[in-house]
Amino acid sequence: MLTKLINGKRIDVADTEEARLRAEWASADRRRAQEAEHEAAMQYRRDRKERYLAELGVEPNQFEEVVGDVLDAVITQIDRLPGDKSVEFQALVDKIRAIKADIPRPQ
Repeated sequence: MLTKLINGKRIDVADTEEARLRAEWASADRRRAQEAEHEAAMQYRRDRKERYLAELGVEPNQFEEVVGDVLDAVITQIDRLPGDKSVEFQALVDKIRAIKADIPRPQ
């Protein structure tokens, strides 16, 4: 049973209040865990971006251009592979193909 201090005296917490407090604590724990997961995912992205920049030898402000070039190359190579692609992947390829057609690479 939980207790609380009121005017310096230790008083038992009612069962309903204890249940409410424990639910709040559990909710706060879940929220902290979700925030930690999100931060870990964001740190992974920052670390990966930093490594890509180092390995590809480009300046940080050029990252988006490099990613676009790599995406174009990867999709082109995958699109050339024989066999059926999933509906989801084909939809992705079709969208990228449309973007590439609308905005062709300068010669």
